[in-house]
Amino acid sequence: MKKKYLFRIFAAGSGVLLLAALAELFLRLTAPERAEPSRNESIILSEHLDLRYEFRPNAKSEYKGIPWQSNSSGFRDYEYKLEKPEGVYRIMLFGDSVMHGGDMVLEKIAAKRLERMLNERNTKDADSKIQKYEVINCAAVGYDFGQAVAALKHKGMPFKPDLAIFGYCLNDPDVVAGELESIGEHPELSGLKPTGLARHFQLAHLFFQYSRRYQAALRARNRIEESLQTVRDPYAGLEEINQGLLDAMKQHIEKHGFPASTGKSHYMDYFASLHINRSRWLRVQDALSALEKLKTEGDCRVMVALLPLCVDFKPYYLEPVHKFLDAEISKHEFEVIDLHTVLKDDDPLKLALSDSDRVHYSEFGHQRLAEELFKALTAERP
Repeated sequence: MKKKYLFRIFAAGSGVLLLAALAELFLRLTAPERAEPSRNESIILSEHLDLRYEFRPNAKSEYKGIPWQSNSSGFRDYEYKLEKPEGVYRIMLFGDSVMHGGDMVLEKIAAKRLERMLNERNTKDADSKIQKYEVINCAAVGYDFGQAVAALKHKGMPFKPDLAIFGYCLNDPDVVAGELESIGEHPELSGLKPTGLARHFQLAHLFFQYSRRYQAALRARNRIEESLQTVRDPYAGLEEINQGLLDAMKQHIEKHGFPASTGKSHYMDYFASLHINRSRWLRVQDALSALEKLKTEGDCRVMVALLPLCVDFKPYYLEPVHKFLDAEISKHEFEVIDLHTVLKDDDPLKLALSDSDRVHYSEFGHQRLAEELFKALTAERP
């Protein structure tokens, strides 16, 4: 009797396990493939609303086969002491994915190249009062100009930089927050990350998605997204335009006989429209005013480098936008380097990351950025 009872328990248990195995097999064959870990898993929500998100400190990842790591401050760089050592001239470089250089190893990005060039020059200069240069890469994927300024305010100023360099990409007036969708480490969002068996088995993951913890985290994410949206676009109702820039673009197009807005010219119209659109440009203006205040309070030199798209430079479709930016940024008494004027003799395809990506720069492009920044800095000793 006892054996019969145990046999029934064994048979029932085996049946349950068999059904679970079949269900797991079915889910693995039919469920959408889970995304592999990416660099975005190292992004967390920031406690500062104007910064919105930042890199998790001491994160390690891999992107397109390239190792990626952040330091204890959440910068993609080596470790630097918060207190600036005696005799050090500290430069902090801010911007978006263009300056961040996630498509290449750390040593190849403009910030690290510039650091080496400055220190190599310094060792040959016996009269230099500067013992060492530090160039810290503070650029982050997806940042607009306002976020870059907020990064200086909240994360850069405690390092007491002597110079802050901003790489201005022509999509900076736009607000792109795709990185927020990948955030997985935040007190209220931690429930979105599967744990235990849910990390390995589809069946357990299915039950996990219906758990109270997961649903609460899902509601929290929606609430955070809604609150961020209100911060993100305070000028959404404005429809004014920068008439002067619009007229300059029209004259430039007519003068050089650019084709109708199709293909590449249509693509570049997007970057022009971000500056012609008053609601977009006001966001940059507010960030420039905030930067001017930081410069005064922190006694920090500020330089803004205008990054051209790697397209035909002769003639350059977006030249009026560069002239507009140079004039507007100079009003705040920041140093402006229009890199279009110094890169116009380079092959744009060599500067570009690829033929299909003319926004980001290749290793050669980062080398050229570092060279031109080096020239600007050493023309007159800082």
